[in-house]
Amino acid sequence: MIIQNYEILGVIFLLVMMYISFVAYKRKQISQIFLIFWIIIWLGGILALIFKDTIKSLLPGLAIYRVFDLYTIVGFMFFLFMLFYLFRVVKKSEKRIEDLTRMLALNETNENKDNKKK
Repeated sequence: MIIQNYEILGVIFLLVMMYISFVAYKRKQISQIFLIFWIIIWLGGILALIFKDTIKSLLPGLAIYRVFDLYTIVGFMFFLFMLFYLFRVVKKSEKRIEDLTRMLALNETNENKDNKKK
């Protein structure tokens, strides 16, 4: 098993991402559940780089010819998953802002009516 430059670079990148995830958790920018999720993702990437020969033996059954192709496919799948997740979060936030705006507008209207009665 010969370790190539891109594998070393990949492991360093993934270790940095683990550190960044941990720092984000410490700064309370992400929850513990998201920290665990991201650590699992980064560890999975490291394991995929380290055990690429084992993964290579599984490829013919998947009709994939190179390990890099598998990484690309998995990367796109993860990207699309995250894109969909972020879309849902944005839509949920939009709905909450809309509801809050509506509530504040109704409260302001009611206060204006009360002030005019006095």
